[in-house]
Amino acid sequence: MKVFFTAVWAIICLVILFYGHSYWSDRTAVKAEIEKKAASPANKASKQTNEPNYDEFLAKAQNWPEAARQQFQQKLKQKKSFKILFVGSTALGNKDQGMLKDVIQQLNDSYGSDHLSIAVHTYDVTSSDFIAKNDQLEVAAEKAQLIVFEPFLLNDNNKGNVRDSLNNLIKVIGDVTRTNPDTTFILQPSYPLFAAKYYPIQVAKLKQYAAQNQITYLDHWTSWPASTDKTLNDYLLPGGSGPNDKGNQVWSQYLINFLIHK
Repeated sequence: MKVFFTAVWAIICLVILFYGHSYWSDRTAVKAEIEKKAASPANKASKQTNEPNYDEFLAKAQNWPEAARQQFQQKLKQKKSFKILFVGSTALGNKDQGMLKDVIQQLNDSYGSDHLSIAVHTYDVTSSDFIAKNDQLEVAAEKAQLIVFEPFLLNDNNKGNVRDSLNNLIKVIGDVTRTNPDTTFILQPSYPLFAAKYYPIQVAKLKQYAAQNQITYLDHWTSWPASTDKTLNDYLLPGGSGPNDKGNQVWSQYLINFLIHK
């Protein structure tokens, strides 16, 4: 009898060991399959699609001034918003109309509103009036990392000399960067005029100033008909009071191509 019970107990132990081994083997196989799937390229790609592609953003920003691009990279890593501020005359338009409407829409579509903060400040003044009213302090208060500035040269046309315009520009940049040392400027002229004489000279001086001071200059006039070409009027409102839809498209497309490299 003792031998019988010993044999039965041995059989029970063997059964328990067999099922235990089978259970852990199955669990190990399932775990290995899960890990295999997790490590598969398809699964990794799926995870990556849930995260922003920062390298792609930086590639699109390759035309930006290097200092601004480095700040953008830092903001992306910190998951903070990079601020772009457009400043100039009312010819720029705003988020809802004019040249800047398409620019801002394309920036948001390309970089995402989570990564860019875009603001616009326009003024119907000369550069001297801008300084007299201390409007540059309002610009500085925005604490933007990148400012695209159209420094009122067209408004200054026939109301002062280019030396005054450049001195006013220097003061704006100085006051803003004194408050925000990390702010980077990009300069651009306003829209061109047909048969203008003094205005193109002002713009040429602005371009020269930008080159001498290593400030990025948006030479969008190269995309318009020449100021001596009558067809330029086809891009302007009557009397040259501003760009029409055709002119806004030319101007905005130049900025889009620069700010969003493809």
